[in-house]
Amino acid sequence: MKKNILGMVATLLLCSCSPSDTPKQSQQQSTSGANTAAISQSGHYSLIAAPGQSAQYWDLSTHKMLYQWKHDIQTPPHMTAVAISPDDSSAVTADQHQVVLWNTATGHIDAFMHMSSHVLAVSLSTQGQSVLLGLERDKAELIDLRGKKTLAVLPHDGQVSAVALSDDGQFAVTGSHDKTAQYWDLKTKTVLRKWAHSRPVKTVALSKQQHWIFTGAAKGEQRVWDTKTGDLILRLDPTSRSSTTALFSPDEKWLAVGRQGGRLQLWDLNSQKMLQEWHLPSRRILALGFSPDLHSIYTEDVSGLFSVWEINTKP
Repeated sequence: MKKNILGMVATLLLCSCSPSDTPKQSQQQSTSGANTAAISQSGHYSLIAAPGQSAQYWDLSTHKMLYQWKHDIQTPPHMTAVAISPDDSSAVTADQHQVVLWNTATGHIDAFMHMSSHVLAVSLSTQGQSVLLGLERDKAELIDLRGKKTLAVLPHDGQVSAVALSDDGQFAVTGSHDKTAQYWDLKTKTVLRKWAHSRPVKTVALSKQQHWIFTGAAKGEQRVWDTKTGDLILRLDPTSRSSTTALFSPDEKWLAVGRQGGRLQLWDLNSQKMLQEWHLPSRRILALGFSPDLHSIYTEDVSGLFSVWEINTKP
């Protein structure tokens, strides 16, 4: 895949930011909006896709699009999920029946695989060694795309619409319409923890050292769990607004949560208090990231806008 030299015309807006709902900076990465997006752990790259459009891989430091990726040249794609590996070496794009692994250094396809079930969610381990897929047919699957084989099947009693994979590919979290979130040991293929909710679980997140898990169910049921004890350590403020995405900071001290209606919240896990809240113009936040210095939160939203939000409280 060739690098896109022309790219797309993107507008970078810089402004002085007070503790308000105004971003520190923003960039229109897609004029067609977006239905799925990812921001790398390093905070250096993003991946965004709009219905019927190619996925776009962006360098956030230069504000330039590096690649445009599509699965089929003749058929307009409909990407359902995307992810970037923890080391930035690989990225994955998924449509309803196909998963493609990309080399981010070259922009070329590393591997691909056809699936018999619709792909709803995806997470990627370091170097793209394994891919965790949330599937419509009541299960998640751990896949070795390069070897074109299934490593593990993680069953549920409903479709799996949220997944998170540890950096080393040894642990996973799955969230399902069966109203449970499950924490898995992928070596033994066993469930370590299982948490019941009153509604379908649509958002999950796993902290970098696997100490904490976030689960978000419909109608605002949002919680943080201790993976060792299984205990509930934080219940976010009750609200009818569901979470759309969540991310722990690399040092595991903070939790960022995007909620329906464009609300972005930053929580302190030690004090169990909300530190800041922003209200985005967009109704839905698709992906979150932290800046390398932990001074900002990055967002990708359904309007195709990438934004940087300044954190007032420093770690």
